[in-house]
Amino acid sequence: MAFISMNEISKHIVTSSKTGKFLTIRKNRVAYISKSVLAGEKTVEMQINVEKKEVRLRLGEGLRNKLCGPGGIGGQFTVPSAVIEAIIKPEKINRRIDLEKNSDGWWYGSYKSEEE
Repeated sequence: MAFISMNEISKHIVTSSKTGKFLTIRKNRVAYISKSVLAGEKTVEMQINVEKKEVRLRLGEGLRNKLCGPGGIGGQFTVPSAVIEAIIKPEKINRRIDLEKNSDGWWYGSYKSEEE
């Protein structure tokens, strides 16, 4: 591949952050949902199965957490400190969890490490 301007690179390379379906949780208690999962929804419900190390999300109207973000649109919401302790290793600052939509309408993802 030839050199291209950094300002033009997005036209030539598709990144997982634009096409992937994932949830990122940061130690500052903010969770981010990728645009491909968000689909313009305004609220989210998130549940955790600590034993299986899985999360699930449901997006729609009138759910538990309001989504917010830059310019009033976006896929950000806050999570309790207990979520941070359960999902993010102490030496890390965030955790990305790939998501798959199930036939029940929920998005599922695992936060098991490769060693587990």
